[in-house]
Amino acid sequence: MSSHLMDHSQEHPSHTKNQSSQKKRQSKILDPSEKEFKAYRMAIYSIDGNSPPKLYQLFGLILNDPHVGLLFCCWIEAQAVNMVSSKVYNEMDDVKDALQGTISLITPEFLMTWDISSNMDCIVNESTLTLHWLFESA
Repeated sequence: MSSHLMDHSQEHPSHTKNQSSQKKRQSKILDPSEKEFKAYRMAIYSIDGNSPPKLYQLFGLILNDPHVGLLFCCWIEAQAVNMVSSKVYNEMDDVKDALQGTISLITPEFLMTWDISSNMDCIVNESTLTLHWLFESA
């Protein structure tokens, strides 16, 4: 087991009970059906023009915490990869739609003037912002 994960099997029962109580309270705060905690949820999710949302601040605290930051990064990485993969997949669908044509569009004049760079660049650059960003980063 890595050093950042603690073995809680030997903890004092009252400590475990307090943790359980705290988790239940946190779950209630984030649960939309819990009406009494709506103000707390709204405060966490609200966007104030002068400062970042409290949720961003909370994420920052979690990321910078030496005990849970690495754990959070492992969890968020899977979410981020899934989200980016989905975006690239959808972008490629948009490219396919933009490139679809009919056989009647392919004339001798079209073939004489067709240039892969000029024809593909505008479609790809407009439709694949995420994929383009990934390639630029690599």
